[in-house]
Amino acid sequence: MIRCIAVYPADRPSSKARQWEQYIKQAKANGFQEVFSTIHLPEFTLEKQIDSLLVLSELVHRYKMDLCVDIGGSYIAEILKNKELLQTIRKCRIDTVRLDYGYHHDQIALLYKKLKLKGFVLNASIYSAEEAEQEIQFLQSISSDLSIKGCHNFYPMPETGLDAEFAKEQDKVFKRYNLPVFYCIPSMTNPRAPMLAGLPTIEKHRYAGIESIMLDLIHSYDCDAIMLADEFCDESELIKINRILEKKPIPIHVLFYKVSSEEKEIVLKSHVFRYDSNSSILRSQTSREMACFAKQIIPCSCTKRHARDIVILNRNAKRYSGEMQVAECELPRSTMMNVIGKIDPQSMELLSYYRFGYTYEFLEKA
Repeated sequence: MIRCIAVYPADRPSSKARQWEQYIKQAKANGFQEVFSTIHLPEFTLEKQIDSLLVLSELVHRYKMDLCVDIGGSYIAEILKNKELLQTIRKCRIDTVRLDYGYHHDQIALLYKKLKLKGFVLNASIYSAEEAEQEIQFLQSISSDLSIKGCHNFYPMPETGLDAEFAKEQDKVFKRYNLPVFYCIPSMTNPRAPMLAGLPTIEKHRYAGIESIMLDLIHSYDCDAIMLADEFCDESELIKINRILEKKPIPIHVLFYKVSSEEKEIVLKSHVFRYDSNSSILRSQTSREMACFAKQIIPCSCTKRHARDIVILNRNAKRYSGEMQVAECELPRSTMMNVIGKIDPQSMELLSYYRFGYTYEFLEKA
């Protein structure tokens, strides 16, 4: 999967250089390959934004990452008619340009040649299927070596993000041409001003956990490219994204009730859940393998089971003593089952992807 972070122009770029470098270095260490920026912000002059881009470009290429820049149509015209400005832009060593409203085809062909670009990124959110196909075919006509990608908008204003079905429908033309499409992911550790509400593509992702967002994009959208659109996301978020993509164990946080040391030992490890689990209970395959060694769990707290409860089968369950289960709905009490803890709601959502072969690392919640 293509991974990209966003870094935006600053009023005094030299004062931001150290922070930018640290962020780029962390992203690179966690498998990110691209940095997105812009010279299309209304709050800064074009010249000031280019000053930022010059500083940023040196850092991006120092860490052997690609630089993608959003350039508005009016700015493209200004760059192409101003030789001095064009020469400065060349020094930024832009790899790809993200196109939005207001550009003309003849300008794009010239920009590709003048800046020696690798390619372009099309806005995946705004075109009809017919328009998207026309734009893709036009870009392909410029050069057979030109890289083409799509990128959905991000939506700073709450309640304005895309619906899932609309986004999937927009992707179809790009998929037909085997082109990747970026989805923007919000960060709640450092949401971008002025709205401070994250920068998601999909509205339902706005306040979701980053692991949940990643799993949803991978398995519900067939997503092949992501952008962390908020700037300076916490390193923990970069790590979580990398862990999901590398299929490392997903942390699941547990709050224990009354529990024995033996029961806690069963729970606090990595678990794989049985593929044939139903919609009432998730059965830990890992604990079943352990239970083959005849763990004798004493009956205790055999209460009614609620959704998200963790259950350990006791010795009344005979050969199944020691099996761990997670209740997905309300279930009656059983003398064979000890209710020993509860999974937090966000972690429970992550468990819904167990059939895709994920391992889950159960951790005690502080």
